[in-house]
Amino acid sequence: MTTEIIVALITLVGTLIGTFSGIVVGTKLINYRIEQLEKKVDKHNQVTVFINWKNRMQSTTKKSKWQITALKIWKDCKKNQHLKNKRTVFRNEKN
Repeated sequence: MTTEIIVALITLVGTLIGTFSGIVVGTKLINYRIEQLEKKVDKHNQVTVFINWKNRMQSTTKKSKWQITALKIWKDCKKNQHLKNKRTVFRNEKN
């Protein structure tokens, strides 16, 4: 009977060691995979930030081009209005 108890204890110890080593190895593997996924997410976030920045710059550039065009048109209109005012003055002086 003592040999049966010794075999049972050795089996218990072996089972406990196998279980805990499996848990430790599994935890290490999960942590490694999480680190790899975090690296991929960081790369993705950097690309996303760059794309968002690029889109903002493009929209800002388009908006700026429209504003510059509008200012040029406004400036030309002001010049022409000033000339129109002079023409009306000259026309009035001739009459």
